Amino acid sequence: MGSKNKGRNGFYYFMVDLQKEKADDGHFYRMDEMSGIAGPLWKNLSLDEREYYNRRAKEEKLKGASDMDRKYNSLGVSFSVVEGIERELDEQERVMKATIRNIAQSSSPEALIRKPFYFCHVNYYFQPDKDSYQPAEIALAEFTLEDGLRETRHFILHPGKIPLGMKAEAQTWADKTHGIRLVDKPGEEIEREGDFVKVFSNIVNFLKNDAGVGQGGGGMVLPVMYSMPDSLNNNTSLSAVKSCMNFLSGCAHENRDLFRVYPLPELFYHLWKKFEKKGDETPTVAVLENEVEKDIFSGAADLGCEFHEAKDLSLHCSLSMVKRWVFTVCDFVNKMTGIETIPGCHAPDNADLQWAAIQSSKRMNPDVKVGYVDPPPPKSPPKFVDLTKMQELRIREKEAVEEELSQAERLPPPVSAVFRGGPLPPNLNDRDFPPIGTSGRGMYLPRSKWPAVSSQRGRRQ
Repeated sequence: MGSKNKGRNGFYYFMVDLQKEKADDGHFYRMDEMSGIAGPLWKNLSLDEREYYNRRAKEEKLKGASDMDRKYNSLGVSFSVVEGIERELDEQERVMKATIRNIAQSSSPEALIRKPFYFCHVNYYFQPDKDSYQPAEIALAEFTLEDGLRETRHFILHPGKIPLGMKAEAQTWADKTHGIRLVDKPGEEIEREGDFVKVFSNIVNFLKNDAGVGQGGGGMVLPVMYSMPDSLNNNTSLSAVKSCMNFLSGCAHENRDLFRVYPLPELFYHLWKKFEKKGDETPTVAVLENEVEKDIFSGAADLGCEFHEAKDLSLHCSLSMVKRWVFTVCDFVNKMTGIETIPGCHAPDNADLQWAAIQSSKRMNPDVKVGYVDPPPPKSPPKFVDLTKMQELRIREKEAVEEELSQAERLPPPVSAVFRGGPLPPNLNDRDFPPIGTSGRGMYLPRSKWPAVSSQRGRRQ
């Protein structure tokens, strides 16, 4: 029988307050690290200060039996649990924004352009459940604003055991996006990595060059990875990256909090804000996210892996994705840093740098003319009006109209005009005209007289 939960004591709430103070100063610690930091400080507190936290712990314990614990939503989950989840998500978002803001603000411009950043994209086979993704392809890119793209890592993973009913869904999703099938076609075999611990180690080794050390020697703190938010239309998924990193950490029996994955547009915003010129208007995070989604380098060649380049699916290749994100961020931010764009580092090898510079400037400042301006369309030479020729054309048009009227007058009158005022011709059918060789032809024909057409023409008086 498990031990009974005795609740949280005053020391716990002291650690919570201290953790928030450290976070506001730009230093972030996990709760398991706070005990070593808060212990000596707790001992130095006065009795009145300790009593405040002990009383707070008792009040929180009494709240555990409040009505919120006895009320449930339509899914059978208590409102207290729902509120706890929401508070946790809000806290995660607060820590994320504070971390990125601290990275940009705590570094000088000279240091920030040399600081490595890491982008990650994951393609997946299927979703076993709402929050889980079975990874198919992983790509990471390291870059700095000064050097541009430095290194990349790329893996295509084995799908593992496929749950019942997921095969068709996985194949449909693959056909729409990355094209990596669950089972290779003959002659189209892909080299897949099935040792997930090896993949985990490679990613950690790729990141640890810029890793830090936790407080009190509390272990290695890997740098943040950035990815684009979830979007089916753009085949991006921050959730898939988080799920993939949790999956690999679980395979290696490591802490699932080892990898931190934050939204790329948030980093883009703080880099922009760091280097923008005084008086310039700072775009919002949503505007910069939209600029990345425009994917101006999507048509660049030779950015994807060998498999996707051969299949002409580089647009959905994870390796191509992270490279294009690097080029997009460098394209915008380095307009303000003044760093020279180097093909293959800050932009694709075959990119038209002059065109890209003008287009990016036009997108953010449509009214400002930057660089060369497109020449105006050539003016057509002046035209001279020939009045004599115009008169001849009008005469021809008039003669054509008169000829049409003359032809219309020569046409025979319609039947309705001939029989106007008198009986119409009889309505004949097959009984009036039976097949040849039969009798009775015309036997049903009414014997009415046709109107006599009298004419006085030629009669002598």
